[in-house]
Amino acid sequence: MVCLLGVVLLVAGGGVLLYPKFTAWRYAQGVEKQKETFLQQAEGESPKDHGLEELYQRLQEENRQLFEGHQPQLTDPFSYETSALDLSQYGLEDGIIGFLSAEKMGVELPIYLGASQEHLALGAAHMTQTSYPIGGDNTNC
Repeated sequence: MVCLLGVVLLVAGGGVLLYPKFTAWRYAQGVEKQKETFLQQAEGESPKDHGLEELYQRLQEENRQLFEGHQPQLTDPFSYETSALDLSQYGLEDGIIGFLSAEKMGVELPIYLGASQEHLALGAAHMTQTSYPIGGDNTNC
């Protein structure tokens, strides 16, 4: 009986120690699948046919307006949670606009528009009424 209890405790202890590694591995696998789907959507058709060029132009214009207007709508503490854009209009059904990669840390996260609790649980989130992560002058990139 003591031997059985020892084995049970050993297995339970191993499970407790390995659980964080397992969940991190499972999350990384899910992100990799999301990234593959995202890249397939983006590369499946030409950017003009897919609406990605139009989306990029709109994001550039939004960034310009936010910079020139000094982010006037950023007064409501809950306004950052909802996305100002519907990405499904541009062929991005899963709501991911890009990926954030920290190679030295071994982390890669999908970027969602709107910093809701749901999006933050799934990856990185863009706060609405702040510049979009598309690079260029006067952005957060």
